[in-house]
Amino acid sequence: MIIPICIQGDRSRSFEIKTNKPAFIREGALTFIRESKNKDIKIDIEITDNRFEQVRGLMFRTNLPEMGGMLFIMDREEPQSFWMKNTYISLDIIYVDSRFEIVTIQKYTQPLSEESIPSGKMAKYMVEVNAGFCDRFGIMEGDKIKFNRI
Repeated sequence: MIIPICIQGDRSRSFEIKTNKPAFIREGALTFIRESKNKDIKIDIEITDNRFEQVRGLMFRTNLPEMGGMLFIMDREEPQSFWMKNTYISLDIIYVDSRFEIVTIQKYTQPLSEESIPSGKMAKYMVEVNAGFCDRFGIMEGDKIKFNRI
């Protein structure tokens, strides 16, 4: 988006401010290994493994690819909690422990909410996908994940 701005009093000068909405950047692939099903589900992922990226997460995004998500790699396995501040799309948040087992799924989160969305259990990884993803593909607690960077 380009926003023209005129400086009061000098109409001969104007400049543009470019605003960049974050775009999905494929940094790896993640597979949901479903214990109860024969077919695994693979998605493209962005990977956040530093504090700055983790704080920003999916804020200000207006969409996420249907088969895309964001993987958060935390420093420690401990109870985790997210919120939806400045996040415009509803998500399923999947909490995963250090053994790569899904321990909690918080479905259909409320966009822009500042309410805490806790793991309730120890988690080292979090995967954010579009709301309804877990229901559509039968992703459940007890399933596992594996991922790789590209």
